[in-house]
Amino acid sequence: MNVSPRPNSIMQAAVFHGGDRITIERVAMPDVGTGEVLVRVSRTALCGSDFKLWHKGAEFTAGHEIFGVVEQPGHRLHGLRCAVYIPLHCDHCAACKRGDTQMCLEVSSLIGWNRPGGYAEYVPVPENCLLPVPDDIEDSLAPLLLDTIGTSGHAVRFVSRVVP
Repeated sequence: MNVSPRPNSIMQAAVFHGGDRITIERVAMPDVGTGEVLVRVSRTALCGSDFKLWHKGAEFTAGHEIFGVVEQPGHRLHGLRCAVYIPLHCDHCAACKRGDTQMCLEVSSLIGWNRPGGYAEYVPVPENCLLPVPDDIEDSLAPLLLDTIGTSGHAVRFVSRVVP
């Protein structure tokens, strides 16, 4: 069941048309599904992989290095400053249980790639994809944590299994 906190509301989002063309357009607010919250996007870092979408276009709103604030009045996470972990995951398959949520065996979806992403005012995010960001990290640096720390963290975790 999908629930939208702002029925019939409009927001702005970047539309990647392809052919090196991007426009900012008025689009419908996204639906928020069960187990998800609405995040008001504060910053989304530009990634080198977005260059491909600039050339080829994107079916969904792009943007996968997202920082924002949960905007879901009445929800226990309302007001939470968070980075968005983009691989959706089930939390109970073998890969998720061993901490490899990016390799979930049950869910194959990435925020900003094959579902709406952060080049918009709002994005629906599964609760288990929210990474709290401490108040002492400024908004402009927060989305960079996803790439610089996330990539390095995965590398260290992988190597620690292989090298004694």
